[in-house]
Amino acid sequence: MRTTERPRSIARQGRAPRGGYRLVLSYRVGQQLREAPPVLHGHLTGITAILRVDPTAASTMLHIQPHGDGWTATYGDGRGFLQYRVIQPQRLVVVVDWVWIG
Repeated sequence: MRTTERPRSIARQGRAPRGGYRLVLSYRVGQQLREAPPVLHGHLTGITAILRVDPTAASTMLHIQPHGDGWTATYGDGRGFLQYRVIQPQRLVVVVDWVWIG
């Protein structure tokens, strides 16, 4: 990988880890990720790793709340927000919005 390229591992639609969830990004979040600085790639990589295990359980890194027909994860001392939907029968997490303030 050249130094100017962005990592693409988050956006791939891979198989879910055993007992975990598969995760996909909306087109909009994929665009945001392509334009984000590397430090935000690290944030999103860590958060999506947590969501792949259990997208409805809070952790020390994430505060998770139900929001409408989906969920909102808050992280980074309240500066980051990730909205997503969980489709249970397929064990799929769809990230629909990502906001970083700061």
